Amino acid sequence: MLQRNQDFGTVFLQGQHIQNEYFSIFFVKEEELCVGFTTKKDYKSKPTRNRMKRILRELWRKNFRKYLLPAHIVIVARMNILKEKHENLDNLMNAALTEMEKKLNALRLEQEK
Repeated sequence: MLQRNQDFGTVFLQGQHIQNEYFSIFFVKEEELCVGFTTKKDYKSKPTRNRMKRILRELWRKNFRKYLLPAHIVIVARMNILKEKHENLDNLMNAALTEMEKKLNALRLEQEK
């Protein structure tokens, strides 16, 4: 689990990203999987931000085992996530993780050359 501000900063500055209207995923290829969840501080109240992160953590928990993701990952919630149905968010998370897995495989193949 990513917890230090420095770790988040590294992923944001050096990483690639995938985004949709409900969340953005930033990632950097690493040897082990570490993930962090966040929101923007300008979103309403702290309980609202915590709910947004709980939604992201649940989506992650249900889907990450299907993919090979050797990376440090930061997932940033957007305000729209509170209004969307869970089934649609689940499909979007799967699509984003599939795209991330493809990008990580492409990076791995480039490094092997």
